[in-house]
Amino acid sequence: MSITISENLKKLRRASDLTQEELAEIIGVSPQTVSKWERGENFPDITFLPALANYFEVTVDDLLGMAEIRDAKRVADAEARHMTLSLDQKFDEITEMWRELARDMPHNYEVQLRYATQLAQDQVGQFSFTPEDYLARKQPAITIFEHILEKCTDDGIRNRVYSQLSTIYNNCGDAEKAYAYADRLPEFLQCRENLRMNIAQLEASRYQSGGSVLNGLGIDPDELKDLDEDAKRALVMKKFLTPREREPIEYDPEVVEGFLNEIRQPMRQYASHAGIALRNLVTFKSMFGVDRGGEYLEMLKTSMVISEIMMWDEPQDADRHSGSYFNLAQEYMKTDHAAALDYAVKAIEDMAKFPRLDTQIGSGTTIDEDGHVVRTESETIREMHLRMFDGNEVFDPIRNDPRFVAAMAKLRGEV
Repeated sequence: MSITISENLKKLRRASDLTQEELAEIIGVSPQTVSKWERGENFPDITFLPALANYFEVTVDDLLGMAEIRDAKRVADAEARHMTLSLDQKFDEITEMWRELARDMPHNYEVQLRYATQLAQDQVGQFSFTPEDYLARKQPAITIFEHILEKCTDDGIRNRVYSQLSTIYNNCGDAEKAYAYADRLPEFLQCRENLRMNIAQLEASRYQSGGSVLNGLGIDPDELKDLDEDAKRALVMKKFLTPREREPIEYDPEVVEGFLNEIRQPMRQYASHAGIALRNLVTFKSMFGVDRGGEYLEMLKTSMVISEIMMWDEPQDADRHSGSYFNLAQEYMKTDHAAALDYAVKAIEDMAKFPRLDTQIGSGTTIDEDGHVVRTESETIREMHLRMFDGNEVFDPIRNDPRFVAAMAKLRGEV
């Protein structure tokens, strides 16, 4: 609470165009006391709170930040209720819940973003509308998103708005606006995960070397004191190139695991995006008949390797992984049926691992005009997976193979 009151006091003082000295004189304390209050190093005595609140024409609760605390509790409760309502497929109630919060918290841009995002995710027949109708349906969300960009200075929230607007305009066919909003986002290498990975790498080097890179090279910092820059570089390079035996060090497993986790997160994201981009490139090459000397097949193999890198233990990743196997199976059907069968079975078995949740809601969910779920995303994806093999004549030469038959039975849920 002391942090909240320090921020509120500073905000109110600046809004009133007062210096710390002027406020101190009004309240009857020293400027140093006001400074400590605003830095959160001390808390105003309770006897000063009514005077401060009265001067700034706010309540004591406002000064203490009680409204922010209550709002934070309401938002946390809404997040929990959102999950429950999603499982019960009560999407209208979710929208109404965020609408009420957005009405009550007009300056809480996180809440405004959540409400606008909920409006933007309306999936009732969205792909059956013309681009003009689709954009008209999204206009309430767009209006809120644009208001957030006009008023909010939080970069994290603004970036999420750019992403939402880019997606909306992309879906309605306005590539120019979609690109314009996408270009406002930070470039890939400047993202949080990449910077945290770089920090972790250097921290790991310091930890492994006992505190500094010089320690790791076996250099005493005193050795460098009287050397010029060229001599320093020469000594460091010499030590770097000279093999030396290290004393065994016992590392804290939790510390090491922390470093590894910081590297795993961006690695998985990079692999995921690289795999998706490569599969798109492969698809385009196939669509337009562009292939130079087996390059298409080599790219498929690379896509599979990337998919294997990003595969951990989560079953939902199996769907992405199966795409690489499927593409390889189709390509090998032209030249090597045995290899095609191997990849086809791997693809089908991975597809069978995809979560079959009756309540799973996503982009593949079919919803009627009344907002009721007609088909869950899991059901839609399973049907799509079955069509990829059942309705694909390419696989006819291997369709009756026992391995293929057994895998398809697993995908259908028959075993």
